[in-house]
Amino acid sequence: MDNYFKSMRWFKCLVLCLGHILVNLSLAIITVSDEALKEEKDHFFKWFGICIGTFSGSAILASYLIALPIFSCLKKNKVRVHFAILFIAFFYFVNFSVFLWALQHMVIQTTAMQCYAVSGQIGLVFGLLVL
Repeated sequence: MDNYFKSMRWFKCLVLCLGHILVNLSLAIITVSDEALKEEKDHFFKWFGICIGTFSGSAILASYLIALPIFSCLKKNKVRVHFAILFIAFFYFVNFSVFLWALQHMVIQTTAMQCYAVSGQIGLVFGLLVL
């Protein structure tokens, strides 16, 4: 059973590593122009609500992914655990990407880029844990 938990931890670290690095690289695709930011000043509460909602969703999914309680149905099949990890991680990274995208509409551009860079650094830390 000990090897089972080691492989699950390794797989979670690998998924978190790749996901955070992909979120960092998504900055090259998802950019917000200065003109769009000037037009969005009237919609602060909309972006604030999106940020709060997606951040809380990301926090819940990340804590669940890290703790990942192993239910009896998952203990029977190793493949189910890996699919559960991928499923939860997918929704975590979607929430996290939307959070960072909405954050670009609220803060100055350099701060948003630093948030993306922190995501990449978190990915590198998880990559070191994989090694």
